Amino acid sequence: MRSLADRLARLREGRTVHRMDAARPLPNIGAPATKALREVGVRNLEEVERLGLDHLATLHGVGPKAIRLLRTALEE
Repeated sequence: MRSLADRLARLREGRTVHRMDAARPLPNIGAPATKALREVGVRNLEEVERLGLDHLATLHGVGPKAIRLLRTALEE
């Protein structure tokens, strides 16, 4: 979870600020990767953070491109 100071800094920079109570949706990572994540119960970026990209990269269907897109979405 991002700190309030981080969220305010991002807002000043004109970057996206997510509500703390709103789940951040998964980016478009392709059907096989999306299916693999859903099979292990991942529905949003908070769950991606909880499980970790290293673990998710071991799933069949989640390739380097999906991991890159997820990492980018987590950094926004």
